Amino acid sequence: MKKLYEESKLKRLTTSEIDRMKDDTVFIQISETKFERKKDPEYDRYYDAYLCEVMDRDKYERRTKTGQLRKLKKKIHKLKEGKDDLSGRLDAAAEIASAEVRKRQKAEETIEEMKAGFRELERVFGDLPPEIVSLYRIPDRKG
Repeated sequence: MKKLYEESKLKRLTTSEIDRMKDDTVFIQISETKFERKKDPEYDRYYDAYLCEVMDRDKYERRTKTGQLRKLKKKIHKLKEGKDDLSGRLDAAAEIASAEVRKRQKAEETIEEMKAGFRELERVFGDLPPEIVSLYRIPDRKG
């Protein structure tokens, strides 16, 4: 049997000792086969003893909670990295969208300037030929 925890202890225990200790002790491993016969000093009898890896319940719970806490901290760290990556991507997407909005606004301004220019040409020269009107898709003026 190999010890699984540094803080644990290997002990030879009888079944009655195991029963007495089960409330305040965690049994990590109990050997499947009898380890040896052990004399009970109280009754002057021999009992089958098993090799057990035991640890104080408080120590065991602290250790397992510490391990769980360490895992959760790693998970939080990974999530923060993911959040930073996503926020960087979101910022880049917002910049791209902003640039597209600026381009669209500039194109709309250019179209409005062209329409104003064609209205001025129409005012100065009268009706424009249908080829120019259809080429630049100038809407018909009403009224």
